[in-house]
Amino acid sequence: MTLVLVELEKLRTVRSAWLLFAAGTLLPLPIAIVALTQVSDPATTVQDMVNLSAVPALVAGALAAVACAREFEHRTITVAFMLEPRRERVIVAKALAAAIVGVAMAALCCALTLGVTAVWISADGGGWAWSGGETAKAICGVLVLAAVSAIAGTAFGGVTRHVGGAITLLIAVNFVVEGLLAARFQVWRDYGLDAASDALLEPAPTHAYTFPAGAGVMVGISLVYLALGIAAVRRADV
Repeated sequence: MTLVLVELEKLRTVRSAWLLFAAGTLLPLPIAIVALTQVSDPATTVQDMVNLSAVPALVAGALAAVACAREFEHRTITVAFMLEPRRERVIVAKALAAAIVGVAMAALCCALTLGVTAVWISADGGGWAWSGGETAKAICGVLVLAAVSAIAGTAFGGVTRHVGGAITLLIAVNFVVEGLLAARFQVWRDYGLDAASDALLEPAPTHAYTFPAGAGVMVGISLVYLALGIAAVRRADV
């Protein structure tokens, strides 16, 4: 727990972390307002806003990747390894701290985006299209995505130990590799990461995964990434 608090304090004192936090929290809001002026179906509106609230997950991954990789670039990670020689504990602490920040970012974004959506729909004379349980499930899905993205971002930072490389790897894995696998293999299209994230963000339709199964897949993949990141850091000459 002490290591996690230390990593949270590091993030608090870094300007770029605050800039990314603000971007992940506030950037979806003007996009949501523009989208609300174009959509008339309440069910579609709510789903679109939930999908938009998942933007902080991507930002959380970038924040975690940058925070981890920068320490290797600046060699400040050597201080952490001198204080805690078990490198895996330092990387896990970084991942947990990034996940906490990511969840906080996603929660604030959900509150702003869905709050504005609720007021907009009410002013337009409509009603909220989802039940309370469906809405809560979708919000939990957004939080899960933010946490696992932050864990994966930390892992990519540990693998590359370079800010540009970490961001490139994050984008490549989430978009390029995922897209290629889905295009090539039907089983991946049905049961891959996109299918798991759909189960988290879309409570109404029937999916290949249940919500707990989708969350389990996303958490499991992020832990695999983290294990690879730890293995890379343990072998690194720092």
